[in-house]
Amino acid sequence: MDCFCYGSLRLLLDAHVAIQQDKLDAQIYPRTPKISNLLLLENDTNPVIQFLGRIMKRLGPATVVDTVAVYLIVYRLLRWRVYPVDETYQDIPVWYRPSTLQLTQPHALCIDFLAWPDLREYLISTLDPVQRVSFTKAIGESITVDWPSGREYLIRNDHGESILNSEFEEHIYEFKNWKLRRKPWGEKYPNLTHLVNIIDE
Repeated sequence: MDCFCYGSLRLLLDAHVAIQQDKLDAQIYPRTPKISNLLLLENDTNPVIQFLGRIMKRLGPATVVDTVAVYLIVYRLLRWRVYPVDETYQDIPVWYRPSTLQLTQPHALCIDFLAWPDLREYLISTLDPVQRVSFTKAIGESITVDWPSGREYLIRNDHGESILNSEFEEHIYEFKNWKLRRKPWGEKYPNLTHLVNIIDE
């Protein structure tokens, strides 16, 4: 997780500076990455995608569906961080937008990528000394967006190309669908379960 923080900071600084020097650089940050990026099959010239691809392969969720969900919202948050305009801000789920505390209190940047606002606030305000690597690994092993089994998260458009199912995107924009399994995360951090959505399975 420390590498995640350092990598994120370098990415944000370098990309933000590049956009300030040439506004055309903003064009390399589309609203939604290519399906091949979301599935971790390839990276491209977009620095955010290059960074996320490396991190998701190391610390990402166990299932493809959950990986795509996490990738998409983290990408849109980083896209706004790199290019902070109203258009990119509005693309971030309301519950995922940085709070006043996040914007004013120094903290590990990695906390901003957690889906649960109460957990983010708690970790910032209490400086809870969690072991970052094991904490992140446990979240990766436990996170789910609870997408119904058997429903397609990818569909074909009129040109036969794979695209995200709009219903899937609507689903992951609902905060109630972002859950952590009681095993192993809830059992490892029982004092924090009230700060997230827990699922028993």
